[in-house]
Amino acid sequence: MPMIKGKGVGPSTSTKERLMVALAEDHQQVCGTIFRKWRGEHWMDGTYHLIDLTAGDGLSEQASCGRRYSYDVQIFRSAMKEYPSNFMGVALEREQKNLESFIETLRLACHEKMVERPVLFDPVFEALELGTLRCEAGDHRTFDFVKALPMAAQKKYGLIVFDPNPSKENLESLRVIAALTRRHPKLDVLCYLSGTAFKRISTATDFPNVWEALQALNKQFWLMSELLGQNQYAVFLGLNFKPGDWLDPYCKIRRLGFVDVITEEGQARVKKLQYTNKQLEEMNGRTP
Repeated sequence: MPMIKGKGVGPSTSTKERLMVALAEDHQQVCGTIFRKWRGEHWMDGTYHLIDLTAGDGLSEQASCGRRYSYDVQIFRSAMKEYPSNFMGVALEREQKNLESFIETLRLACHEKMVERPVLFDPVFEALELGTLRCEAGDHRTFDFVKALPMAAQKKYGLIVFDPNPSKENLESLRVIAALTRRHPKLDVLCYLSGTAFKRISTATDFPNVWEALQALNKQFWLMSELLGQNQYAVFLGLNFKPGDWLDPYCKIRRLGFVDVITEEGQARVKKLQYTNKQLEEMNGRTP
């Protein structure tokens, strides 16, 4: 897979961006329904938290196809619009230059969608000033999440986004997510992972396969896309509340090809991610 500014770009990139945005926006709306239903309850934070561990430079990996904004920027923009007064965001990117590009691109994207506001109003600048949006350069494995998301009696709702390049070092960052979800179980997980990359690494080391790694993230339910491309990428959404109507036959998520991993189709997809073709043949009794 070719790399552009440190990001892998392949035939499935366009599909990935579309699916990540669709799931994130639906998640924001579901949490909004929960906030409205339980407004004023002492156990609810009432703030939507969005934590992007791999924010990038904010520019679409498919810029040549006319797409300007990365899915990361689109997700932040929609969350800030959905929750104008109760939003808390953290965007992390290793390269300072990329982070500066992410902030500027997010500012441009927000202005496009907020034409009813005065031109001088800058929601991103205001969020940065108020501390409701934190954009920091550096390795997310050393970021002080304890300080950024302190423990409290009220439950924190939101989404952790993770889209790593498939190296052992990057995949080990799933431990950061596991630590976060242990502290804040209502933070759900949206990630894009390669089954092939996990199989290559786990074959050479004692590293877990992709499904074992996801099970360590403290989520009770997982929605999974169809497998994308020869490297068997998939988009996953991990939840601690039952998907319910999200998997209704007429639901957008269902139409996009997502299934619950506990279904027969879901289990078939997971097996393809976990095992090589040779292992699957042996399991099916095709190899003497």
